[in-house]
Amino acid sequence: MRHANTPVADAPGSPNQRAPRGTRVAKWVVIVSTYLAAFLYTLNSKGTVLITDPIQQDFNLDRYSSQWITGPEGVIGLVAVFSAIYFVQVYGVRLLFIAGSACLAVGALGTALAHQAWQEAIAGPVRSCAGLYALPGLTLMLRLYPRRQAIVFSIYLAMVYGGQVLSEPIGSLVAFHPTWRLLFFMIAIGGFWSFLGAVFLFPDDRPAVKPAHGFDWQGAMLLGVIMTLIFFLLYRGNYLGWLISTPICVAVVALAAAIALFTWRELTAPLPFIDLSAFLYRTVAITILCAAFWSAALYAVGMEVPHYLLLRGYENWRTGWVTLPMSLILFAAMIVGGFVRNRSALVWMLRGGLAGMTLLTLVIAGVDLYTSWQWIMVVTSAWGVCAGLCLPAIGRLAFEGQHPKEAASTGAMKFFLRAFGGTVGVLLAGVILDQAVAGGLEYVRTSMTLGQGTLETTTPVIQDYLVRHGSSPTAAAEQTETIVGYWVHLHAQVIGYRAALRFGAYLSAIGFVISLFISRKKEISVLDADL
Repeated sequence: MRHANTPVADAPGSPNQRAPRGTRVAKWVVIVSTYLAAFLYTLNSKGTVLITDPIQQDFNLDRYSSQWITGPEGVIGLVAVFSAIYFVQVYGVRLLFIAGSACLAVGALGTALAHQAWQEAIAGPVRSCAGLYALPGLTLMLRLYPRRQAIVFSIYLAMVYGGQVLSEPIGSLVAFHPTWRLLFFMIAIGGFWSFLGAVFLFPDDRPAVKPAHGFDWQGAMLLGVIMTLIFFLLYRGNYLGWLISTPICVAVVALAAAIALFTWRELTAPLPFIDLSAFLYRTVAITILCAAFWSAALYAVGMEVPHYLLLRGYENWRTGWVTLPMSLILFAAMIVGGFVRNRSALVWMLRGGLAGMTLLTLVIAGVDLYTSWQWIMVVTSAWGVCAGLCLPAIGRLAFEGQHPKEAASTGAMKFFLRAFGGTVGVLLAGVILDQAVAGGLEYVRTSMTLGQGTLETTTPVIQDYLVRHGSSPTAAAEQTETIVGYWVHLHAQVIGYRAALRFGAYLSAIGFVISLFISRKKEISVLDADL
């Protein structure tokens, strides 16, 4: 797979240790800046979910036209993340951090100032290039703490994965009051801070020896094609029709061909874009597959719950406060779980977390039009504990059975499956939501017959109320029909969200089943040298 003499990006246990310039204070500034940059990266990529409506309103976009902007952002962001694994071997952490921070600052400022859709179509992909510093930032933190790498690794992962859930309430709290643009002004300021820190304090770590092989352009382009086709299918499948649309059928065939070509290229390339050799190690392979389903369940539930609250009529700021405890608890669980070291305890923590996620998601999926926000807050907070405890276990188990060089060369695959699982999980949940809403609409309509059941007693009451408040009998009948139609549509949407949440439960259940194949027997790990 990988040439034996090819330098690889740092991983836990690697010897490449360089301190930042200046004093101990400078070191702490670097640490804070790096962790902040990791959170800003995830805030930039996920913080817009709950503020989609005000953004679309300001840019005069509908759901489908906005996907022509968000789709390229997603593809460019993922390609940027994994391209950094090669370019860090050429330019070092500092230069990539400078480039990624500059893209984040400029792109976020462009989004904050944009007033036309074409302006956001330019600014969005620019800020997506912040992915260039995501993995180099982790590399730098591992260099700074060679004997505390497990907890450093866990905190960094919490900033990225926990931050993607925490970023939702943060975005919602500023959506309308004062404005969603404030979020991107904040991101731009943070990006500029990270840029200055990298310029003046980060060590100059440009490698003296360059990679023996060039950048895998074919692999990068094939990954971009794969993600583009996936976005197209999951964005447009329901709209065009899964079994009747020629473009959808062609895209499915093209996706299968692109995956086959990508796999062949990565297996034969001297320096692959994403090293697939992680699947040669049993524990690593099982763990990263489990992680993909955990990530998909995490984001599917973490994003559908806030959308359900918005459907119920909660304002953005109130939705943010309801989901904030879940996000903070999940974030804290990710960090606290990083202190667990025993292999058997880690395996059971992962299994318990996934089992808890499954059961609690099924409970959450029982929501209706009258579920109280207090109940939702309590249950989702418990869900956050279970979901958060999975990440540190996944992070440690993904390094079991590998030496430092092997762990470094396969690091991209571990990160990729988590990112890929999360992206596809959210998109699939959206597909299921749309289909379930359509099915629910038909179900509610056919189950309500005029003159029968609840509708028989409710309709006259509504009409009488409207007449007593000034409407004519004819107008009252029309208004009643509108009210009933609105209720039918609202109820159908709740059915859709319940189906999407059950889908999240099935994802975590699959992850739980996969986790049962992880042995509790201790293996060699690059994190064993930690104090």
